[in-house]
Amino acid sequence: MVKVVSTQPTSGGSLGILSSPSMADALPEATDVVGWVLIGPQALRGQQIRLRLPGIEARKLAVGQPAALGLIGGDHICICVAAAPVQEDAASRRWLDAWKCPA
Repeated sequence: MVKVVSTQPTSGGSLGILSSPSMADALPEATDVVGWVLIGPQALRGQQIRLRLPGIEARKLAVGQPAALGLIGGDHICICVAAAPVQEDAASRRWLDAWKCPA
């Protein structure tokens, strides 16, 4: 679980070449999300992370809100995202315990 501190559209590079749909790693409406890890693997707790998400996933998140991230691949690949419906720490932890990554 992270606390979202910023979301912003990803730069497409010079002349937008990096946002071309022909690029193998291009995401639709790519958005960079920055957050502080609140709960998760010991190596990540307290760290600031930056994720690049498709816009449809990033729009689920709001600055200042906690969000759950489903990670695989040694905690390097995010496969699902959900905004926590509560702000209070204890309640968001209970929500996270019950949350299931739909992927």
